[in-house]
Amino acid sequence: MICPNCGKEISDGLTLCPACGAEVSDRKKAPPLIPYRKGKKWGFCDSGKKMVLPTVFDGAYPHSEGIAQVRSGDGELGYIDSKGTQYWED
Repeated sequence: MICPNCGKEISDGLTLCPACGAEVSDRKKAPPLIPYRKGKKWGFCDSGKKMVLPTVFDGAYPHSEGIAQVRSGDGELGYIDSKGTQYWED
Protein backbone atom coordinates (compact mmCIF):
# COMPACT_ATOMS: atom_id res chain seq x y z
CA MET A 1 0.00 0.00 0.00
CA ILE A 2 1.20 3.52 -0.77
CA CYS A 3 0.34 6.52 1.40
CA PRO A 4 -2.06 8.80 -0.51
CA ASN A 5 -0.48 11.82 1.16
CA CYS A 6 3.29 11.38 0.82
CA GLY A 7 3.69 8.38 -1.51
CA LYS A 8 5.71 6.25 0.91
CA GLU A 9 5.08 2.51 1.12
CA ILE A 10 3.03 1.42 4.14
CA SER A 11 2.84 -2.06 5.64
CA ASP A 12 -0.57 -3.72 5.54
CA GLY A 13 -2.58 -3.31 8.72
CA LEU A 14 -1.29 0.16 9.61
CA THR A 15 -3.84 2.95 9.93
CA LEU A 16 -1.32 5.83 10.04
CA CYS A 17 1.56 6.46 7.68
CA PRO A 18 4.83 6.21 9.66
CA ALA A 19 6.46 8.80 7.36
CA CYS A 20 3.92 11.64 7.46
CA GLY A 21 1.26 10.60 9.99
CA ALA A 22 -1.62 10.67 7.50
CA GLU A 23 -4.57 8.40 8.22
CA VAL A 24 -4.71 5.56 5.70
CA SER A 25 -7.46 3.40 7.12
CA ASP A 26 -9.88 4.09 4.25
CA ARG A 27 -7.92 2.47 1.42
CA LYS A 28 -10.78 2.73 -1.07
CA LYS A 29 -10.38 6.51 -1.29
CA ALA A 30 -6.77 6.60 -2.50
CA PRO A 31 -6.24 9.30 -5.12
CA PRO A 32 -5.92 8.21 -8.75
CA LEU A 33 -2.34 9.46 -8.80
CA ILE A 34 0.04 9.49 -5.85
CA PRO A 35 3.15 11.70 -5.50
CA TYR A 36 6.28 9.59 -5.95
CA ARG A 37 9.86 10.67 -5.24
CA LYS A 38 12.92 9.29 -7.01
CA GLY A 39 16.07 10.89 -5.70
CA LYS A 40 15.27 14.58 -5.32
CA LYS A 41 12.61 14.73 -8.04
CA TRP A 42 8.87 14.06 -7.84
CA GLY A 43 6.39 12.51 -10.24
CA PHE A 44 3.22 10.46 -9.88
CA CYS A 45 2.41 6.75 -9.73
CA ASP A 46 -0.85 4.84 -9.46
CA SER A 47 -1.86 2.72 -6.47
CA GLY A 48 -0.02 -0.25 -8.04
CA LYS A 49 3.27 1.73 -8.05
CA LYS A 50 3.22 2.07 -11.85
CA MET A 51 4.80 5.37 -12.91
CA VAL A 52 2.17 7.51 -14.60
CA LEU A 53 3.92 10.90 -14.77
CA PRO A 54 7.76 11.09 -14.74
CA THR A 55 9.83 12.33 -11.80
CA VAL A 56 10.74 15.79 -13.11
CA PHE A 57 9.32 18.15 -10.46
CA ASP A 58 10.96 19.61 -7.34
CA GLY A 59 7.66 19.30 -5.49
CA ALA A 60 4.40 17.42 -6.02
CA TYR A 61 1.21 17.33 -3.98
CA PRO A 62 -1.69 14.83 -3.96
CA HIS A 63 -4.26 14.96 -6.76
CA SER A 64 -7.64 16.44 -5.91
CA GLU A 65 -10.50 16.74 -8.38
CA GLY A 66 -8.27 15.66 -11.26
CA ILE A 67 -5.33 18.04 -10.76
CA ALA A 68 -2.28 18.31 -8.51
CA GLN A 69 -0.03 21.22 -7.63
CA VAL A 70 3.62 20.86 -8.67
CA ARG A 71 6.74 23.00 -8.19
CA SER A 72 9.45 23.46 -10.82
CA GLY A 73 13.20 23.79 -10.27
CA ASP A 74 13.03 27.58 -10.16
CA GLY A 75 10.23 27.53 -7.57
CA GLU A 76 7.43 28.24 -10.04
CA LEU A 77 4.08 26.72 -9.01
CA GLY A 78 1.76 25.06 -11.45
CA TYR A 79 -0.77 22.29 -11.84
CA ILE A 80 -0.79 19.00 -13.69
CA ASP A 81 -3.70 16.79 -14.64
CA SER A 82 -3.74 13.00 -14.76
CA LYS A 83 -2.91 13.07 -18.50
CA GLY A 84 0.26 15.08 -17.88
CA THR A 85 -0.97 18.46 -19.16
CA GLN A 86 0.79 21.21 -17.21
CA TYR A 87 -0.62 24.61 -16.30
CA TRP A 88 1.81 27.16 -14.84
CA GLU A 89 0.84 30.22 -12.83
CA ASP A 90 1.71 33.61 -14.31
